[in-house]
Amino acid sequence: MKRRIVTFVCQAAPPRQNSTAQLLSQLLPEIAQNQANHYRLMTGSGSQIHIDGWQIIQLGGTSDGLWSKILFFLSAFVRLFFRPGNLIVATSNPPFNLWLLGMISRVRRVPVRYWVLDVYPEVLEQTGYLKKNGWFARLWRRLNLFFLKNIQQIMVIGKDMQAHFESMGIAPERLVYQPLWSIIPVQESPNLEIEPPIRLQYSGNLGLLSDLAPLVRAVAARSDYSLEIIGSGSQKPMLLSLVSELGVDNIHFGDFVPIGQLADNLARCQVGVVSLRSGLAGLAVPCKIYGILAVGRPLLALVPRDSEVGDLITAHECGWVVSPDDDQGQLESALDQLARNPHVLQKAAERAHELGQSYSFSQALPGLKAFFEFW
Repeated sequence: MKRRIVTFVCQAAPPRQNSTAQLLSQLLPEIAQNQANHYRLMTGSGSQIHIDGWQIIQLGGTSDGLWSKILFFLSAFVRLFFRPGNLIVATSNPPFNLWLLGMISRVRRVPVRYWVLDVYPEVLEQTGYLKKNGWFARLWRRLNLFFLKNIQQIMVIGKDMQAHFESMGIAPERLVYQPLWSIIPVQESPNLEIEPPIRLQYSGNLGLLSDLAPLVRAVAARSDYSLEIIGSGSQKPMLLSLVSELGVDNIHFGDFVPIGQLADNLARCQVGVVSLRSGLAGLAVPCKIYGILAVGRPLLALVPRDSEVGDLITAHECGWVVSPDDDQGQLESALDQLARNPHVLQKAAERAHELGQSYSFSQALPGLKAFFEFW
């Protein structure tokens, strides 16, 4: 019997270092275990890519800029118009993929599914990259609503994101909630060995979604804390400049580490840090939280309280949530509480470790496989 063709569209893919590519490096070989289908990955140009069981089609430019995304979108449209296959799945990377799915579904009558990692254009508006409610943002949203009608199923990674799409008029039965997962396995039960200074660590992308400047300023003023910032992105030069200006030696920077070293690296700290700018609840979920939970570290989350991460930490008492605006000294209060009550850290670490078992790859895999299958 002729194998059915499943096409997956995502500009970011292994061996790139961003979180999406790292997650896909685990997921895609497992998806391809189903020998009844032929799997094609349409991804960005650049490094040589090999993923077991997948035909790789590299499109677009080699950069991450706007023109590269536009070229990728146009190239993918032409390919899918002439050879759409039997099922198309796409992420929100690049942001125009929703339009790609909607147009191909309308002209070729192929079932399409949308995996939402970030919500556009709202993310760009909230981070200042696009004028809020400007003409282009309004047009973008109207096109989104038009093309969403053609999407068979929409997979979201946060309950707050699910509520956002329902508020847009998307029927709940077309939405599936599937959280992301830790790319490292759950480690042994944690023993924090709490000694001053308390070691904080942020490990991940330093891009437009995060804002660590308030934490840098707060830690710089204290001798009972240290902060390690690991990763790269558009915010890193600003943070380097800020630390230099403050003239402190308790804040350090490091580069991304290979996945094989990630568990040991995350376990070096006593508290893991997560950041999400104000206004981004329902629009993005920082997946680094799941790796921190896997190594059994409590969380200091500079995130909106009504976000997926804020709700998770509050419900399971595995860390501390501070509003990104912090207009009431919440961050200083949280740091004071941790410094005075080290036993609270150990209890929070144990709850984090228990919760981390719910966000393993094996827990997420059945739902992810179903999203890529015919039904």
